[in-house]
Amino acid sequence: MVNSSSVSYPYNNYDQTIQENRSEGLIIDVYEDFVHIRGRDFIAQAWIPEADKEVIRTF
Repeated sequence: MVNSSSVSYPYNNYDQTIQENRSEGLIIDVYEDFVHIRGRDFIAQAWIPEADKEVIRTF
């Protein structure tokens, strides 16, 4: 399961809403043997390093 922070406001690590001008989301790339999940800050046009995961297919 993958969870993005929210629909209306991004949340910080303490489950508090971030009120400043932010826009974050997930980019999910699906390949034959793994899934790459990356967080994106759309305002800064930058990747979020803490939200970069690969899920290896095991079946």
